[in-house]
Amino acid sequence: MITKRISKNLSDNVFVDIMEFKALQSGTIGFDMMNIQRSLDVEFSETDFGYFNDIDDIETEFIHKVDLIQSRMERVGICNYPFDISDDGSRLHLKSDISDSGFIYLFCLLLSHPKEDDVLSGEYKPNITDIERRLFQSCSTVAASGLIKGNSVSFGFPRPDNTGFLEKLKEVYALIGGSKIRDEPIAATPKNIKDFEIDVIAWLRRPDVNVLERYFLAQVASGFNWDEKALTSETIDKFHYLFFSEYPQSKFEKGMFIPFAPEHKNQIVLDDYIRILEGQYGKFHYRFSIPRHYNEGIKLSQQNNKLIIDGISDFHKIKTWVSTEIKRIKSISTGTNR
Repeated sequence: MITKRISKNLSDNVFVDIMEFKALQSGTIGFDMMNIQRSLDVEFSETDFGYFNDIDDIETEFIHKVDLIQSRMERVGICNYPFDISDDGSRLHLKSDISDSGFIYLFCLLLSHPKEDDVLSGEYKPNITDIERRLFQSCSTVAASGLIKGNSVSFGFPRPDNTGFLEKLKEVYALIGGSKIRDEPIAATPKNIKDFEIDVIAWLRRPDVNVLERYFLAQVASGFNWDEKALTSETIDKFHYLFFSEYPQSKFEKGMFIPFAPEHKNQIVLDDYIRILEGQYGKFHYRFSIPRHYNEGIKLSQQNNKLIIDGISDFHKIKTWVSTEIKRIKSISTGTNR
C-alpha cells in the first residue's frame, strides 16, 4: 500500500491527499469510498476511549470526509481538478480526459510528497530531480501571466536560456520599458548574483496609453522550507536601488508560488489562513489556485500572440513526467514493478 492508513485523526489536507493517491492507484475505475467507512469502522472498534458511541457517529464522520473531497474539487475548479466522483457517489476516480490544468494539479500533488510522510508510506516516492523543480518554475510563470492578465518571464536561476543576471535583467526591462539599468554597479552591489530572490517577473500595460498597469515580482519555492523564502518589499526596494537609475513607476506587487496545500489547523478556516499568508508573502498561490491561473495563462497566449509568456513549451515535459509517475504508481499497486 503506497499510502498511510486512513484515520479519524488525519488533518483535512492529508486525508484528501491520501484519497487522491488511492484514486491514482485505481485509475479510471476509481477508489471505492466505502473503504473509508470500513477503515473508520476498524479504527473505532479498536479504540477503548469511547470516542464514537454508535453507528451514527461513524456515519457522520464518513460524510464529513466525503464532503472534504467535494470541497477541494470546488476550490480547484471542476475543469482543473483531475479527479471526479462517480454518479452514485461511491467512487473517486481519475478522469479519462485530463485537462492541461488537471495535469498541473497532479504535478503539484506529486511535488508535494517527495518522500515518506503523513500521506505516503514510502513504498512509492516520486522521481523528483532539479529538472522537475525547474519545471515548477515554468508552470508558475504561466500562472503568473494568467494572474495579472499580461506578460510573464522566468527570471530565476538557472534560467532556461542560460543568460547571466545582468544580461537577463537588461533584456526583461527593455521589454517592460519605463526603466533604465545602471551603466556601472554602485559600490554596495553584491557580486555573483543569480536572481536576487526573484523567480518570476510579470507585467501588464494599459491598452490606451504606454503606462504599466501591473508590475509583479514573485518567488517560486518547491521545497519544504518555502515559508523561509518570502520575497520582501525591502528586497525589491534594494533590487531597484542597486540596479536601476530609473525603475518602473508602477507600484509593484509581490507574490509566492508553491506546489503544496499549506497545512493548517482544522480549527482555522482555509480562507482565513490564506489571508494570513497573503499578509506575509503577497499574492499567495498554491496547489488549489495555480492550475486555474495556469489555464488562464494558456488562454491568454492563444488569444494574444504578442504576449511574452515563458514556460508554455515545457507543458509536454510536465505531462510526460506525470504520466510516467502514474504508471509507476499503478505498477506498484499491481505488483508488476517487482
